Amino acid sequence: MPTDLINSADDQYLHELLNADSKIVYRVPPYQREYSWGKQQWDELYADIIDDPAEEGHFLGTIICVNQTKNATKEVILELIDGQQRMTTLSILLVVLYSELNARKADFRDDEERYLTFLSLKKQLVLGGVERLRPQHQGNNLADYRWLLHEAGLIEQAAKQNWYGIRRIARAHKFFLGELHAELQTMTPAEQLDHLFAVTDRVRKSIMVKLEVSTTASAFVLFESLNNRGMELSPIDLIKNTLLMRAENTDGVNMEHTYESWKEILANLGDSYTDQERFLRYYYNAFEPVKKENIAVPVATRSNLIKLYEEYIDQGIEPFLRELKQGSEEYGFLIGNTTDRDKRDSTLAKTLRSLSRAQGSPGYILLMYLMANRALLELTDLDLSATTKWLISFFVRRNLTGFPQTYALPRLFREIIHDVSELRGVELVDKVRRSLQGQSRSDEAFREALEGDIYSDNSDMTRFILTSLAEKSQTQEIFTDLWARTDDSKHYVWTIEHVFPQGDNIPADWVSMMGGPEPARTALATLVHKLGNLTLTGYNSTLGNKSFVHKRDRTNAANAFVGYKNGFSLNEELAQKDSWTAEDIQRRTKALVDATLQEFSFS
Repeated sequence: MPTDLINSADDQYLHELLNADSKIVYRVPPYQREYSWGKQQWDELYADIIDDPAEEGHFLGTIICVNQTKNATKEVILELIDGQQRMTTLSILLVVLYSELNARKADFRDDEERYLTFLSLKKQLVLGGVERLRPQHQGNNLADYRWLLHEAGLIEQAAKQNWYGIRRIARAHKFFLGELHAELQTMTPAEQLDHLFAVTDRVRKSIMVKLEVSTTASAFVLFESLNNRGMELSPIDLIKNTLLMRAENTDGVNMEHTYESWKEILANLGDSYTDQERFLRYYYNAFEPVKKENIAVPVATRSNLIKLYEEYIDQGIEPFLRELKQGSEEYGFLIGNTTDRDKRDSTLAKTLRSLSRAQGSPGYILLMYLMANRALLELTDLDLSATTKWLISFFVRRNLTGFPQTYALPRLFREIIHDVSELRGVELVDKVRRSLQGQSRSDEAFREALEGDIYSDNSDMTRFILTSLAEKSQTQEIFTDLWARTDDSKHYVWTIEHVFPQGDNIPADWVSMMGGPEPARTALATLVHKLGNLTLTGYNSTLGNKSFVHKRDRTNAANAFVGYKNGFSLNEELAQKDSWTAEDIQRRTKALVDATLQEFSFS
């Protein structure tokens, strides 16, 4: 790393970066892209902060700043070259916490420590009546952020821009507010206050490394260096090193055998570090509570994984390797890392692939336990497939409604394991179904999520839903692999198509079809990402703004239909129409929402 470019480098808590007594403000330069984080990033950040057991705060990476101060007596202006997504997201989360505490101010006004924390929270967001974080104007980022502060009572002057509620900053605010309200709803007022201050403390104690440089050119050189540097040792490497050191210093343990066993475990998991690290977390969370007969044992997270496995290894190297190897074989099958063609083509394997595509990998905690004990629990492949189907319904709902929260999932599956350990066969499967249904949002909440801007909320889940609906009418004789990829593997052959195009420059024929410029702009702002305006067609990135008829009749090089006449039941209505209006989008949205509710029910 070119350290000669750096004026200062400090590990700092977030509350130090936004020190209530300093004059530091953070400005996003106009050439940066607009705020672009979505639900997945918000979810991961919140889960990491809340579930990290480290007392010293969760590490959130590095930010790079250029000092652009003109008059240090007024403000110290740091321009964010790298880190605007994290800083903006954390600031939005702080606004949510401030609003919730402000509504309960009378309950802690006499508690000096808490009241000072509350007052400092305001100063971390606003300096002299002006925002301390300053997004750029692009995409209404600055205007939306100012309106957010105004709504929270933090600044006096702000103007609400048209379609504020559907843009990223407003949606991030809504997401974090929803997460907090879900946690608070079962608590007493006193418990709510304790929880809000606990979350505030965790956010304020999040740690970042601030690298400050004097010129923009230096910042870009540093940014490039940081992104091209070698990878640090992963938890996988460190656990392996611990295992080998223990083997070397333990009488009767063969070092070479230990190393070969470890390699076999990794071979079962494949080359993906994500799969390897995920397996170690999920395996611990599935089996350690059962072994210790106590579901209150620590949940394995990224931050405590090494410590937990050091303790596990110290219980005995041979049983550790034996148990982990068996678990890795089960997990390898779960993720499709098997050379056994019969197993790979089985109904269970196909259902597991659907679970993976539904972003349901946390469900592997439960499935690993069931598969490892299938004989004892009297489970057939059909039982396991049924269980996987209920997990798919659970995760489709969970990933669109945001409940249960990500950090709650390991404990949820631990509890289910504990509850079903004495059951057998279909009785066990039904208990899993009822447990998952009981932990899911209602059909009404699921419908509300489906009726929203589903594509911008979660495009991967949108594709999974559309594909699932399209696959329902397929047979072995008439089958299209909707998950096939192009030759370069960069894209799916069949991709999500916005019927009414999503670009800002609405083509003239679409303006006319929608009834004029104003109705077209309204449709673009409110309907373009609805389920009813989305479908699956053959991949072609250049045709998104073409006319409706052109999209409908599109063919490939072999003269086969890949547009709306592609034969998918999903496109039956589109294939027969000559135009597309706002009313069409609304009607088709209702029909597809109804079909999705039925497809992913718990009936």
